[in-house]
Amino acid sequence: MHIGQPLRFAFCLALALGACAPPSAPRGPRPVDVAAVRREIKGEMAHDWTAAGRFHGERAIVSMGHVTRDSAVVYTDAEGKRYEETWVRQGNSWKLGDLKPV
Repeated sequence: MHIGQPLRFAFCLALALGACAPPSAPRGPRPVDVAAVRREIKGEMAHDWTAAGRFHGERAIVSMGHVTRDSAVVYTDAEGKRYEETWVRQGNSWKLGDLKPV
């Protein structure tokens, strides 16, 4: 047996195991959990709108637009009118950034 064969075997084994190893850090951006963002904003809406007195009655989220970790576009319906709202994350909560009728 040549001395090169065990070294070649060890090198091939290390190469094969390295190719199968999971990456040490996630690659690329992690996906945003839109359902969780929707629940969080819905909770903030209940507090924000009733306290501010901007709308009387129920307001419902109709759909979600573009959502990132720090902002979300939310389409709502209040008293038969549609709105596009931009929400911004501030710390651990969401705050209404912009509101316009659609």
